[in-house]
Amino acid sequence: YCMALDSLYNAYLKSHYPFEFYEILMQKYSDKGNKDKVAILKQEMKKAFNIEEGQYKWGADNRKFVVNQEKGVIYPSLLSIKSLSQKCADDLFTLSNKKSFNNFYDLWKALNKVKSLDSGKINVLIKIGYFNDFGTIGKILTFLEYVNELYDRSQFNKSNIDEKYFKYIKKYSTTT
Repeated sequence: YCMALDSLYNAYLKSHYPFEFYEILMQKYSDKGNKDKVAILKQEMKKAFNIEEGQYKWGADNRKFVVNQEKGVIYPSLLSIKSLSQKCADDLFTLSNKKSFNNFYDLWKALNKVKSLDSGKINVLIKIGYFNDFGTIGKILTFLEYVNELYDRSQFNKSNIDEKYFKYIKKYSTTT
């Protein structure tokens, strides 16, 4: 009898409040670490109710699943991505609300000051398109390659540096 009532309650909530139903249920399974169930629920909400999964995006609240009924989406949680923690998600959201960044270089410098983030986590975020407002994934990864090679260096030996970096070294150097 109790299981039948639970089924009826869930069917009623799913049919009358699908956004809230899926938001809460996906968060529950995400908190338990059941990523397979979350994936099944995402497929079901799309097929049955035409509810889209939002994007991981800089500035969006990706700390947990969040409904935006006007856009017909439920934004995903960063916690569903391997290696990202609640602290990372909280720090990213706080940083995005604290200051506006005009370019990825300024954002990158700020991200490097956040203790819960390291270069591996930043790379994961880049590869899922989290920072697409600042450029394409390929462009941002190329930027990181250059920054990792050139940042904080005061001297360069021509024999040890790749030629593709010369134009940037000349452009931003105070002496040649």
